[in-house]
Amino acid sequence: MHPIQRVGQPTHPRRPMGFTSAWALGVGTMVGAGIFSLSADAARYAGPGAILSYVIAGAGALVLAVNFGYLATIHPVSGGPYVYIRDTLGSTAAFVAGWQLWVGMGLSTSFYCLGFARYLTYFVTAPEYLTAPACVLAVAAVNAMGPRVASALQNLSVAILLIVMGGFMLTGVLRVDPAFYAPLLPYGWPGVLDAVPLVFTSYLGFEMVAQAAGAIQDPRRTVPRAMVASVLAVTALYAGVMAVSVGVVHHVDLATSPTPLAEVARRLAGRGGAAAVALGGLVATLSSANGSMLASLELGGAMWADGLLPRWLTGGSSGAGRAVGWRPSSVRLGMVAIAVAIAGTWVGRLDWLARGVGVLHFLPFSVVPLALLHVLGAPEAARTRPSEAWAARAWAVSATAVMGLLLRRIDPLDLWVAATLTLPGVLWLWRRR
Repeated sequence: MHPIQRVGQPTHPRRPMGFTSAWALGVGTMVGAGIFSLSADAARYAGPGAILSYVIAGAGALVLAVNFGYLATIHPVSGGPYVYIRDTLGSTAAFVAGWQLWVGMGLSTSFYCLGFARYLTYFVTAPEYLTAPACVLAVAAVNAMGPRVASALQNLSVAILLIVMGGFMLTGVLRVDPAFYAPLLPYGWPGVLDAVPLVFTSYLGFEMVAQAAGAIQDPRRTVPRAMVASVLAVTALYAGVMAVSVGVVHHVDLATSPTPLAEVARRLAGRGGAAAVALGGLVATLSSANGSMLASLELGGAMWADGLLPRWLTGGSSGAGRAVGWRPSSVRLGMVAIAVAIAGTWVGRLDWLARGVGVLHFLPFSVVPLALLHVLGAPEAARTRPSEAWAARAWAVSATAVMGLLLRRIDPLDLWVAATLTLPGVLWLWRRR
């Protein structure tokens, strides 16, 4: 996965994250509210066919992860899609993509923290409008300590998640009722495909590895491998969890539960099992929020270093540093990220947030394959072996097809919402010129 190797990319003197931490960042960010809460919405759209929705979405995520991997070998620095687009298609396209991703990551943190608040109600009675913002502040405090602490928390969270979800599947596979799988597609293939853009949000997290490349050791090798490995692991996990869920609880009942996996666990192992899975839900959503905040600050730092953020967002400081670690010059950027995330939690609807997060990621992601094709057409690519170049082109074309299919299934209203959220950044860019 090395079509072109460019040198001279900026690096960070301390890279605290190895392969395990990078893989855990991807897995820990993906395994959150996307399965612990959105499984109910997936069942409402597709019934037992939601299993297929998760597998199809996982296949699409894998194709995109390979594209990101190719580009990560060329640009082994923080910023992910923003950097790939900046260095191939120019600063204007990069700014729009980076702005959408930055806002999308803020709403991702909202999405995960709202899921955290939902599972917290299993243990204590507390209003979501207080507990969800408290979750945002907690993950911000963790990230203020720097990427080493954030990655250590991510590793611990993933270990707990794998134990909880492994126990969930091992217990559930012996208790599934085959009758609940019939019919497999009660709403037909349209229902399965309609669920794909929604559950694809559950896979938003593999790109966080690329976003944090500046903090990862040997990023040219580690980032691509960690992204692909995390997508494969999470796809298997999601398919298994969904198969158990719709096999233990009828999809109609599952679709109405605010804490669907806890409801499945309650039927499997009583209150103790439900409490264990609810705890896993808390860990998962907190881990996802932590990863999203980490990547948001890394992306903000990359845009800030390029001088592509408004003065009111950066305090007018020059772009010479990184956002992670909450350096004095990046405090305002961090505070604005927190404000966006807290405001998002007050939307109060996980499905709305998921759709907003999805479209704000889909649009920049659809440009990434074009960036890869642009790189393959550069003079440096003449030294690339023909077989490697054609393989990279095939993956880029496949990713373009995946994004085209996803965008076709998106509600036009979601595109208008994305345009509205992008407008402030575009207006600032226009005034600046």
